[in-house]
Amino acid sequence: MDVTQREAALCNADFPGGAAEREIDSTGAESLHSAITDGDDRPTTTGEWLARFGDYCTPPALLTERRPAVEQMRLYARRGRYTEQLHGPARRLGLIWLGAVAVPALVVARFAEWVLERPARCAVAVLTVKALSFLPPVVWLVDHVISPGADAALWLFL
Repeated sequence: MDVTQREAALCNADFPGGAAEREIDSTGAESLHSAITDGDDRPTTTGEWLARFGDYCTPPALLTERRPAVEQMRLYARRGRYTEQLHGPARRLGLIWLGAVAVPALVVARFAEWVLERPARCAVAVLTVKALSFLPPVVWLVDHVISPGADAALWLFL
């Protein structure tokens, strides 16, 4: 028996009790529901609607639940049950929101989370920003773009 046959015999081992199952089925459409749209029973009274909307707006347990990956968010935007139709303006708006707002915000938030996970990463990031602040183009950018933009946003929203 040569090496390839031995490796093939090792790779084709059976799992006890049948085939192994994945821990999380990330491709199944049944995992793409939300609290507001689960089930076929639509709320009929204002109280039922408000209770379901309250469930929808309740944030998850951020310290114990894993957040969905971008691929799962994309699947939900394409096939989730937040609207009854797979095509149409509501679905298109969901896909536009995903690409224009949700994914960019998620990337920024997860990058900040990654930087702040470890003190050494945070220190390197702070030192890098401080070192870059001495470069003339960065000083100009802060003086002429970032500061006026922040001032305008604070004046507009506060």
